[in-house]
Amino acid sequence: MISRKPRTKIVSTFTALTFLMVIGSIGCKCDSEGIPDWVQGDMVVDPVDIPASGNLEAEVSVWVYEKGSPDKPLQGITITVESSRNQGGSEIDTIEQPTSPTDADGRAVAFLGSSTAGEVQLIAKQSGSGDDIGAPICEVWSGSTCATPLQRMVTFYVACPSGTENCDGEQLVYKGADAPWRRARKNLGLMLREGLLKENIDGEALLWAHNRLVARSEQRRILMVISDGAPVDDSTLSVNPGNYLERHLRDVIEYIETRSNVELAAIGIGHDVTRYYRRAVTIVDVEQLGGTMMEQLADLFDEEAPRQRRQGRTPARRAV
Repeated sequence: MISRKPRTKIVSTFTALTFLMVIGSIGCKCDSEGIPDWVQGDMVVDPVDIPASGNLEAEVSVWVYEKGSPDKPLQGITITVESSRNQGGSEIDTIEQPTSPTDADGRAVAFLGSSTAGEVQLIAKQSGSGDDIGAPICEVWSGSTCATPLQRMVTFYVACPSGTENCDGEQLVYKGADAPWRRARKNLGLMLREGLLKENIDGEALLWAHNRLVARSEQRRILMVISDGAPVDDSTLSVNPGNYLERHLRDVIEYIETRSNVELAAIGIGHDVTRYYRRAVTIVDVEQLGGTMMEQLADLFDEEAPRQRRQGRTPARRAV
């Protein structure tokens, strides 16, 4: 169970990249944006919340295939991955580019690291030959127009010194998964302290909790969110659009629900969380919370974990 301490750190506005493509060859099969219209792709960054340790901490997998045909991977395409912070000669982020072109599955793998905290937009491009050199890859086509270039947002956070888990003080851990209840009783009482819980950046907290679970050894991991309102942080919203935090939360939820083996559930107290989470329920009275939590967990325990269902295994241990 986690919450946030108030903070004054300002999250800077992210400026979307603009690609300027100059295509001069007659033989280029491209759309109006200069993006080759015969290729489509997907990208997965694992993890998306990365310690800024200076080491290569994240794996970036890029898949390319024939436009509209995910079952027809493209082999032999040279892929490059670029960072939004490595512009104008800056080398803030370290990217180890794929050592070989895409394999028989259309996949190429890069590795990412940085010693600087902050949000980063990753862009996948193809570095083939001829007219397609340096051209962005399209993820979603709308007719002959690329509706969504292939890019992903990741976050580098301040890495804790070895042996610590909460060095920045921004997240509160009332009880670790391995801590006995008797040792956590006083910590749980802190949840009732007036003024402790103020502004919350839900998407960031959700990523942080998700990565704690991913690091555990249990075969099945469940993350339950209890929320009584939308994300809010005055410092962030003062320099960003009004939907900035909500949009980030939705992106994080989409990643966990579609790309992670962590199972996500949510309970809203007087707040409709069903518009954010797939597995969610809303209650009107906090007195209903205990029973609702048990019902949610019972429903999850009755289901097979997604990874185990794919691999044909039976759940052994559960971490909540």
